Amino acid sequence: MEELLYISMSLEKSNYGGSIVSRANLKALQANERLQVKEIAIVREQEGSYAWELLAKSSKVQTAVNNLRGYAGKLNANIISRIKGIVKEYQPTTLYLDSSLLGCVAEWCKNAFPAIRIVTFFHNAEIDFEKDRLKSGKVYFLPSLFSTIIAEKKAVKYSDVMIALHQADSERLFQLYQRKADYCVPVCIVDEPIADEVLYNSTTVKESPFTVGFIGTAFYANTEAAKYISRKIAPAFINDNQVQFVIAGNGFEGYTAKLNKPNLKTGGFVESLDDFYQGVDVILSPISIGGGMKVKVAEALKYNKKIIASPFSLIGYEHALSSPDIISCNSLKEYITAIKKLKDLRTTASSTRVLFQQHYSDQACAEYFRIIFK
Repeated sequence: MEELLYISMSLEKSNYGGSIVSRANLKALQANERLQVKEIAIVREQEGSYAWELLAKSSKVQTAVNNLRGYAGKLNANIISRIKGIVKEYQPTTLYLDSSLLGCVAEWCKNAFPAIRIVTFFHNAEIDFEKDRLKSGKVYFLPSLFSTIIAEKKAVKYSDVMIALHQADSERLFQLYQRKADYCVPVCIVDEPIADEVLYNSTTVKESPFTVGFIGTAFYANTEAAKYISRKIAPAFINDNQVQFVIAGNGFEGYTAKLNKPNLKTGGFVESLDDFYQGVDVILSPISIGGGMKVKVAEALKYNKKIIASPFSLIGYEHALSSPDIISCNSLKEYITAIKKLKDLRTTASSTRVLFQQHYSDQACAEYFRIIFK
């Protein structure tokens, strides 16, 4: 049996995109009978869920200082020292790095233990992600860009196997570092039983307005998309009382005054995803910046929702693009036309959950990794 040591900075319970993907990938690897998996989770608070849990500094100032010292993400000298000790003691067959930000670990391991196979999962081209954050005005992330450049170059140089989310990221890695990914594993999230009234709620005529929903944490890519909905898309339906918009997600409670319109309501953290998805007829995702794949698109597929999205939001979801329940839009006019079209088709059942189960569920993820670790 192959012994695999999984190292991640994204295994915390918070449900942001990266953590959802990291936990799903870990579950897929654990389901592989050929692998014995142990985990190092770099966390802000002890959770008692993993073999080793290494505490990261919670101070943003300390994180910035560590970034300037060359440690990317949550890493610091103490955490790297602990990781080295664990690797020396455990002596895994494979070291799985859940981010190119762990490039310094790849470099050390390849030099200290050449026989250990190093597999790195690229959540995106991290350099592009950091540059986008700076372009959005968040200049305090400049130290993070510095450490990211160092880490990602090392991840590419010292990894035996590189995994990307999709071919677009693989091509981008080649542009940046002259090396493509060896495999692609798309965003996959854990499947679970969902009540029929949630999955098929929009297949009956309702007296309530046709509801268009956007959901996501209020980080820069999502806030820009939300502003576009508020300033452009929602106003196009201001005189149609049969179309309403909802924006929700952790942090968006602070954007109520900026985003709300007579036909648009903004809320914060969603206590029940079942209730949110049951309350909307279609998911709207006009995201145009950021990295990786949009996890909320996979989540919408899981909840059997019809989707209207930008081509950028749909990168990595090529398996789903032939579905009539998924509409790609390039302009405001196309978004308006798509909303009107799906409103008229409100009573036609969606079939997107089938696509989710085939390509983006934890069962699909397990099969992707079986191929890699065959």
